[in-house]
Amino acid sequence: MQDIRLLILDEPTSVLTPQEADQLFVTLRRLAAEGCQLARLMVGEAAGLIADYPKVIGGDAFLSVSGLSWHNPDPFGCSLKDIDLEVRGGEIVGIAGVAGNGQDELLAAQR
Repeated sequence: MQDIRLLILDEPTSVLTPQEADQLFVTLRRLAAEGCQLARLMVGEAAGLIADYPKVIGGDAFLSVSGLSWHNPDPFGCSLKDIDLEVRGGEIVGIAGVAGNGQDELLAAQR
């Protein structure tokens, strides 16, 4: 890992086995002991977060998607419905989620 100071987790144990969740918390305790701030925004505990970097407002939009829909013919696949997305200059965008939630389909739609 790189030298992280802030880690934000969104339901990190939702797809883990109990043993994997236990190991995750061992790792999180180690990171906290090393000085990494842990933000628990899902439970409303975000006190103490600091931002010592300049905030930047995104520039002009260079990617704009509006109303993107696509039906996946695979009965086990994920279809897309009314996706809206705008990316502005200077922004960093990440698309993530549990496997099978449409990330692959969204990336394939750009072709």
